[in-house]
Amino acid sequence: MAFNAGDEVTTSRHLLRALAEDARHDHAHYMMAVVAVRRGDDAGALERLRQAVSFNPENRSLARQDPEFESLRDDPTFRTIVESAASDAAARPASPQRPRIKSRR
Repeated sequence: MAFNAGDEVTTSRHLLRALAEDARHDHAHYMMAVVAVRRGDDAGALERLRQAVSFNPENRSLARQDPEFESLRDDPTFRTIVESAASDAAARPASPQRPRIKSRR
């Protein structure tokens, strides 16, 4: 509700609380990117968007279509984030290998 009302301060507070509970919360990073771009903080928006995409590559297609990012469309960093599949692999931490379970047959 705060976001839709344009209350960026309250929105940021809620999002930061969500990120304190789960630093990999991709939607919270995505929404922080939107808040940052609304505030004119392009560098902050790009970093949050990079994190959102690294945690969930589906955010790439959302950002491509999101009118909130219109001001960043021509930015080379924005284009790299939303167009490069390689950026996902580079930004995503390696997932630990699961131990193999040996069956007794």
